[in-house]
Formats: sequence, structure tokens, C-alpha cells
Amino acid sequence: MQRTARAIGILSAALAVMACGGGDDDGNGGDRCDDAPTFAEVSALQVCVNCHSSSKMGDDRTGAPGDVNFDTYDAAAQNAQRGANQVAFGLMPPPGEFEFSLTPAQRETLEKWAECGAPR
Repeated sequence: MQRTARAIGILSAALAVMACGGGDDDGNGGDRCDDAPTFAEVSALQVCVNCHSSSKMGDDRTGAPGDVNFDTYDAAAQNAQRGANQVAFGLMPPPGEFEFSLTPAQRETLEKWAECGAPR
């Protein structure tokens, strides 16, 4: 029940931002993506690859879909928005199941990287 309430809250906040335009403007006349992080700067991905790595197979992936990887730029860029959404909704890393977690700064960096088109 708590997870559902949290997901609804996050979804509501995301919809509110989108309704208000969200966008890239940082409020200072600049583009939010002017200082977007690059692939190498998204430290959250180092947590993701504990399961989402093309070098892992079977049980080593701990349930991660075989086609969702973050260990190369191309794979990460392809899955950037999907991964950022899963993190935003509190679904990744799986809560309580593993010792992996992301700091608020890591979450924000991942979100910005995905939102800005996953810069190389």
C-alpha cells in the first residue's frame, strides 16, 4: 500500500511538472540541458550495472530483463528514459530486496541525463 501511495505521489508530481511546461528552461533564461551530465558522469549507472550488465547472465542478473543494460553508452542511452522513470517511481533499484540504493544526487543526475537526451 505504501509503495502504491508513493508511486501515485510521484506520478502526480511528474504530471504537474509536465502540465506546467516542465521543459528545459532553468528559470534564469538558460537551458536546463546546457550543463547536462555525460554518460561518464552518471554515477547511478554504476549501481544499475550490478544487475543490468550485458556481461551478466541468468541468476547473476537477479531478474533484470536481458535487453535492459547500462554498461555501454549505446545500451544506456537506449534505456535512459525507461531507467530514469523506474528510478523516479521508486521501482529501481528494487526497494528492500538488495543492498543497492541511489543518493538523491545520483537520482537527479540520472533524471537530468535522460531528460537531456543522454549526452555521450
